[in-house]
Amino acid sequence: MCFVADNTLLSEEQGGADVVSGDRLRFYTRSAAVWGTVTLHGVDVVRPLHGAEVTVTIEEQIALEAAQPFAFRQRGRAAGSGTVRRLRR
Repeated sequence: MCFVADNTLLSEEQGGADVVSGDRLRFYTRSAAVWGTVTLHGVDVVRPLHGAEVTVTIEEQIALEAAQPFAFRQRGRAAGSGTVRRLRR
């Protein structure tokens, strides 16, 4: 299952770190927590305090809908948040 989203990273002090295509992150939405792989659109890397459009391929089926917010963790630390723009099957 895939979805396109807008992601924003936290500052380095808050736990944000560079994100590149292929990074495996832990995504949290409502009561679900799933692993997902990120593919960036139009950029090579997203740095802390910046955002980008991404495609996320999640490893498990969960209930998602457009405009749904989510948070994500990287290396066990809070890293950022985002909003689902559209679902892809």
